[in-house]
Amino acid sequence: MKKLFCLKNLSLFCLSASLLLSIQVSGQTSINKLLADLQKAENDSLKVIDYNRIFLYYQYSNPDSDIYYMKQGLSLFTTHKYKEGMAQTLANLGGLYSNLSMLDIAKRTGDDALKIYMEMNDKRGIANAQDILGVIEGRKSNYSEATDHFFIALKIYEEINDTDAITDTYIKLGAANENTNNHDKALDYYSRGLNLVNNKPVSDVTIFLNNNIGAVYVSKMDYPNGMKYLEKALEESDSPAYVQIHILPLENLGDLYCKMGDTAKALNYCQQALAIAIKENLPEDKANILITIADLKQKSDPGKALELLDSAFLTAKNIGAKSVQTEVLKSMIAIYKEKGNYKEAFSLLEEQKNLTDSILNIDKARTIANLETLYDLDKLNSKVQHLQLSEQKEQQKKNAIAIIAILLSLFLFILVFFLWKTKLLNTELYNREVKLNKASMIKNKLISIIAHDLIGSIRFMPLALGLCKDNAIPAEEKNTLLSQVELNAVASFETLQNMLDWGKAQIQGIVLNQSEFNVNETAADVLRFINIAAANKLITVKNNIAPGVMVYADANHFKFIIRNLLSNAIKYTRKQGVVEINATKSADASFVTFSIKDNGVGISDDIMPQLFEPFGSSIAGTDNEKGNGIGLNLCKEFVVENGGKIWVESEQNKGSVFYFSLKTQK
Repeated sequence: MKKLFCLKNLSLFCLSASLLLSIQVSGQTSINKLLADLQKAENDSLKVIDYNRIFLYYQYSNPDSDIYYMKQGLSLFTTHKYKEGMAQTLANLGGLYSNLSMLDIAKRTGDDALKIYMEMNDKRGIANAQDILGVIEGRKSNYSEATDHFFIALKIYEEINDTDAITDTYIKLGAANENTNNHDKALDYYSRGLNLVNNKPVSDVTIFLNNNIGAVYVSKMDYPNGMKYLEKALEESDSPAYVQIHILPLENLGDLYCKMGDTAKALNYCQQALAIAIKENLPEDKANILITIADLKQKSDPGKALELLDSAFLTAKNIGAKSVQTEVLKSMIAIYKEKGNYKEAFSLLEEQKNLTDSILNIDKARTIANLETLYDLDKLNSKVQHLQLSEQKEQQKKNAIAIIAILLSLFLFILVFFLWKTKLLNTELYNREVKLNKASMIKNKLISIIAHDLIGSIRFMPLALGLCKDNAIPAEEKNTLLSQVELNAVASFETLQNMLDWGKAQIQGIVLNQSEFNVNETAADVLRFINIAAANKLITVKNNIAPGVMVYADANHFKFIIRNLLSNAIKYTRKQGVVEINATKSADASFVTFSIKDNGVGISDDIMPQLFEPFGSSIAGTDNEKGNGIGLNLCKEFVVENGGKIWVESEQNKGSVFYFSLKTQK
C-alpha cells in the first residue's frame, strides 16, 4: 500500500513550506546563475537565501553536490558566527542525510540545528528542527520518539497560526500512527489535515491526504470507504501537473481490488500506473509495478509473470536498485518452486544471496561515509571552539591572573581529554582483538566441521553415482545407492546451512525482521523439503497445526527452527515411525506453543544438559546420519531473540518432544 511518511515537496526534509516561501527555485534556473548570485550576495542574510536556493535545486537530482554546498555554507557561517545561517544549513543537512538513510549523522546535525534555534529563541526554526528529528526517528522506526518531536512542533505551529505547517505535521503524526498499526488515530490526524485544506484549491497535499486516508481504510478492510477516498485522490491527481503523483492512487486501487478478489480491475489499475511510470521515466516505480502485475498473474499465467519479472529485474539493474532486484528474484524463485523447477530456483537463490551481500557492502561503505562526515563536523565544531577561544583571549588580556587561570584550566582539560582518548583507543583495540580471536575460532571450528562432517558425505556421492553407471548392477541396488546419495545431499545441505547461519549469527549478531505471518503458509516450503528425508525412511510426518494459526516473529528464524527440529526428529526416528507437529495457544492467547513429537530413540540423561550448547554432543541417527551440534544452539538463540522459550521432554527408546513458544502479536 503506497503512502508517504513525508510529502514529496519541501516537507520531504521536513522543512516548513512557509520557512522557504521566498526562495523557491524555477526549473529553468541554472546552477551557474545560483552560484553567481551567491558570489554577489552582500551580506550573510542574503547568502542564507542563496544557499537555500542551491539546496532546493539539488535536493532531488544530486544530493552529494547538495551536501558539498551545505557544508561550504556551514563553514562560512561558522567563521562569521552567523547563527541563522549555521542553523539553516545544519537543518538542510539533516534533511539530506535523513533522505540518504545516514540517520545517525542526520540526528547529530538536527540536534545541532535545534540547539542553535533554541539559543536564538526562533520558534519557527525550533519547530522545523523538531520536525526534522521526528522524521529521522520515524525512519529509524522509533515512532514514539518521532511522535514526541511532532507534538512539540505542532504546538509551536498552532501558537504562530501556520496552517500549512500544521497540516504537514498532522500528516506526519498520521503516518507515525499508521506505521504502528494505530489506524483509528492515523485516520483522525489525516482527517484533521484534510479539514484544513478542504476549502483550498487542489494541491499535492490534498491528493496525498485522500490517498493515505483511503490506504488506511483498506488496511482496516473497510473497502467501501477505502475506494471512496482513493477514487477522490485519483480524480484530483488526473491532470498534467500531478501526473507522477497519479501513480499512488492507481497502485492503491490495484491493491484494493486485489484484496477484494477482482484481479481484472487490479490489473487494469496497475497497468495504468505502469504506463505513467514508463512515460514519465520513473524506472524504480516501473520495476515495482511490474512486480505487482507479475504477482497478480503468477497463478493464471506463470510464463507471463516470469517475463514481467525479467523486465523488472533489467529495469532495476539499470538504475542500480539492488533492493528491488532482490524482490524480483524472490518472486521468480517462488514461481520456479511452484513449477517444480528447483534447479533454476536454486540458481536464482545464489544470485539473490550475492545481491544481498552486495547491499551489505554498500551499508558498510555508508557507515564509513558517516564516520567521515562526523569527522568533518567535529572539525567545524573545533573551528567554532577555536573562534570562541580567540575572543576569550582578547578579553583576558586585560587581566593577567584570569589568563593564567584559563590557560591552566585548558591545559588540564587537554590532559584529561588525551588520557580519556587513550583509554578509549586501548579499549577499542582490546575489543577488536577479542572479535578477531572469536572470528578465528569460529573459522577454525567451521573448517574442522567441513573436514570431518561434510567431506565424508560428499566423497560418497561420486563413488555411488559412478557405480550407478555400471550396467551390471541390478536396478534395485542402483535405487538403493541413489536413495543414499539423496540422503547424503540433504544431510550435507542441512549441515552447511546450519554452519553458515551459526557463523553469521556469531560474527554479525542476530538480526530481527519480525512480522505477523500464517504458520502453515510460511512452513510449507520447509515441510516439502523435510518430506524428502522422511520418505526415504518411510516416516510419516503429521502436521496437526490448524490453518489459521498466526504468530509475530522473524519468518526466516521460524523456518530455521522448524526445519532443524523436524530434521532431528526424522534423524532419530526408526523406519516407519511417526513425527507429529502441533500448536496450542496459551490461556491468554498471547503465545503459541509448538511441539515436534517423535517415537524415536530418545535422549540420554548425560547428553540432555548440553543439548542446546554450541557444538554440544551429537550422536548418529538411526540410519547413521551425522550431526554437529550447531542447529539446536541456533534454534535456542532464534527463539529467545523472538521473545519465546524452548525446552525438551524425552525418554530413551520411547521418543522425544521438543517445545518452543512464540508471541502472537507485537
